[in-house]
Amino acid sequence: MEELRLENSALQANKTSLKDELSTQKKNILIMLGETFNKPVRQAHILYRGPPTEGDFDVNKDVYEGCLVTFSKVDELRASTLRAARG
Repeated sequence: MEELRLENSALQANKTSLKDELSTQKKNILIMLGETFNKPVRQAHILYRGPPTEGDFDVNKDVYEGCLVTFSKVDELRASTLRAARG
């Protein structure tokens, strides 16, 4: 009987841990969905200040400091900015 109580206690602890992890994952998914939505909005804002040209809109790009750049360039620029801030 004691063995079952210990097993139950371990399962309850695992259940709590899984609930916490699920909650964290749900929050992360909502953040990612928000970013997925906001990316084209930022691009439209940048691109359509002037007359749009066909092919300007690119799902593989994002806006960084007012410029439309590739994802890899955004990562480079952010890393460079962080290095400069750290001195």
